[in-house]
Amino acid sequence: MNINWAVEITRLCQLKRKLNSADPEKLWPYTLPEVGVSEEQIELAEKHISHRLPNDHRHFLKHANGWKSFFHDINLFGTGDLQGGANFLRALKLIESLDSSVLHKSHLRKGDLLPIAVSINDIDLIVNVISGKLENKVIWFAGGEIERFQSFSEFFVGMIELTIEDICELENLT
Repeated sequence: MNINWAVEITRLCQLKRKLNSADPEKLWPYTLPEVGVSEEQIELAEKHISHRLPNDHRHFLKHANGWKSFFHDINLFGTGDLQGGANFLRALKLIESLDSSVLHKSHLRKGDLLPIAVSINDIDLIVNVISGKLENKVIWFAGGEIERFQSFSEFFVGMIELTIEDICELENLT
């Protein structure tokens, strides 16, 4: 999937603003992404994790270096997180807590998983598969496997679609 990051990030910002307006209870924070980073900063993060990120994820980071409350209370990691920030450490603990039957059912091992997003209040965990037959897939876990995406780009677009669903649900309540 080829994606124009500037367009899609702007689209999600607009949708999050609309979600914020439709949400009388302010269930989720309305946030904007962090400023993008240089190739050198991405390479430093990759050196720290001993893995080169997929090209679409790298391009995203050049436009947005992470996004707090990217979807509900799920923080999408920037390069600082990938270098051992608190969000990354929380995500590693969630990976360790995944039941072996969940991993077996998903055809994965813990060592195959690189966390790229985590809920700050719940057990939602988003990982990039970094080795094996599922390499470069993005998987959302919350106890079990919730959803599987073919790429980081597809994951991002999937979160846009879920945000649209949230807006529709909230608008139907009013």
